[in-house]
Amino acid sequence: CAIDLNPSLLLNRELIAAERSQAPPGVAFIDVAGLVCPTDPCPVVDANGRIKYRDKGHLTGTFSASLAQGIGDLISSVLRVRK
Repeated sequence: CAIDLNPSLLLNRELIAAERSQAPPGVAFIDVAGLVCPTDPCPVVDANGRIKYRDKGHLTGTFSASLAQGIGDLISSVLRVRK
């Protein structure tokens, strides 16, 4: 099983553009799409055998927890640029 990214990415781009247009000055955004779906189509199971999705719109808790380091690295990179 895998999920085709094309429709999902188009919706995400529209939502992100809308959020950015309403954000106060100085607000930074990070894109975690590459952490969740490194390939297209996006596999439902990650390289370590963790199931990623509970359903089409929700990540499993186990997979979400596995993203902590990668998300932390993305946040750190934004903070370094802002200093």
